[in-house]
Amino acid sequence: MKIPEMRTPFARAVVPVAAGIGFFVVLGFVLWGIAAYLADKGPQVNLGRSEFTVGRVDQVSDAISKNGPLLFQGLKGDQADRSLIVDHSGVNDLQGWAVYQAIPKDKPDTCFVSQQPKTRIFTDCDGRVVSVEQLRLATGVIISFPNQQYLALTLPGASVSTTTPVTTSS
Repeated sequence: MKIPEMRTPFARAVVPVAAGIGFFVVLGFVLWGIAAYLADKGPQVNLGRSEFTVGRVDQVSDAISKNGPLLFQGLKGDQADRSLIVDHSGVNDLQGWAVYQAIPKDKPDTCFVSQQPKTRIFTDCDGRVVSVEQLRLATGVIISFPNQQYLALTLPGASVSTTTPVTTSS
C-alpha cells in the first residue's frame, strides 16, 4: 500500500502541524485522566514508622541514671517544639518512665529548654534553671516494652491514640 502524498504546499505545511497538535491534545487528555484517577484515591502519606524504639530498657535506664534524661530533638517533627525528653526514676527498669516536652510547664509554647550535658538540669529561654519534673508531660505518647526488653515510644498520629499524659509509677 502506498502512503498518500500531499500535493499542495498548503497540505504539506498544515497536516504535520495538525497531527502534532492532535498528538499533544491526546497526550493531555491521557495525563488529565491519570491525574483525576490518582486524585480520587486521596492522600496516602507515610512519613515513617509511628513507633520509635529507644533501645534496650536496661541500657537506657542505666544511661539516664548516669547522664540524665535523654533529649530527642525533633523526634515528632523537625521543629524544637516537637522534641521529647525521656526520663526514668526508680530501680525497676520497667517502671518509673515519663516522657516530657522540651517546654517548661509555666512558659509559652515558644520557650524551649536545652539540657546541660550529662545532668538532669535544663535551661529555659529566659536562662532559668529547671529540673526535668518542671517540664510539660508529653500527651499522646505511649510507652511500651516489646518483649519486656526494649523501650519503645508510639508517637501521636499512629493508629492508636490517647490524650492522657504518659507516666508510670515505680
